[in-house]
Amino acid sequence: MRWTPTLFVIAACFAIVGCTGGTSLSGDEDVADGTTADRTETADDAAADDAAADDAAETSPACEPQDVRSLDPFCGARSLVAWDGRRCVDFPNCGCEGADCAALYETIPECVEAHRACYAVSCEADSVADDACIDCTAEMLLGVFWDGRECFELHGCDCTGRDCDRGLGSLAECGMVHEACDGASCLATGGQWFPAAAGTCGFACGAELPLACESPIDACRCPPGETFTGGLGCAPDPSCTPADLCAATRGIWHPLEECRCDFRCGIEEDCHDCLESCECGPHRTFEPLGGCVFDPSCPAA
Repeated sequence: MRWTPTLFVIAACFAIVGCTGGTSLSGDEDVADGTTADRTETADDAAADDAAADDAAETSPACEPQDVRSLDPFCGARSLVAWDGRRCVDFPNCGCEGADCAALYETIPECVEAHRACYAVSCEADSVADDACIDCTAEMLLGVFWDGRECFELHGCDCTGRDCDRGLGSLAECGMVHEACDGASCLATGGQWFPAAAGTCGFACGAELPLACESPIDACRCPPGETFTGGLGCAPDPSCTPADLCAATRGIWHPLEECRCDFRCGIEEDCHDCLESCECGPHRTFEPLGGCVFDPSCPAA
């Protein structure tokens, strides 16, 4: 087992006092439900919700740190997992003393599932960065954070930003804690996540909605023919039309009133009646179930 500075501190803490602190989630941040529809909550309301959630976590016996101390934190044996009151941490499996030694966990997912209600979850991106002003000669893992759609490790000598105390111990823990967030469920079901800063007003059937909105929103662009549902992810949408599939795959839709013929490989074919059609461009042809797709039968030029 390779001992990094972070693991060394955790192990030493267990050896001495049982680790009831450490880098942890903050109780001062918003508790989000993973949706993007309701953005009318005031700062005071959010603070009140956070305080209530933190109070509930503090009074729950399941959220108390486990009473465990490692007899040899430097033995290098395969680690078990313990709950330190804020997150799940490695616990060297080389002898244990304390009332909860029999309640240690085999894996991070088992620990997270047992203490899921104890995390102050926010689906908003953590505001953190490594301090580039420091001449860093002993870079270490500063924590695992959430960027609004997935987890990332932050390395450096010091963390700067209002969410530095929200850092988790591993990518596995962070992923499980945020799996219900819209950004995570979007990526897990094949979509692309666009934060509000991207300036989008939403997607349906895999295409950007053809409308203007006063305030851009966080949104998920699903594969063609699918639409995002908060908490579930991307799923086939029976309301999607051929025009939607054409737009979702970067084609140009020609409605019946334009009186055009079908297109193949970007070339309009001959016809005797007016048709609805999708102009996909060179080397692509429209298919009713997939939209514009690469057509190997198209000529090279």
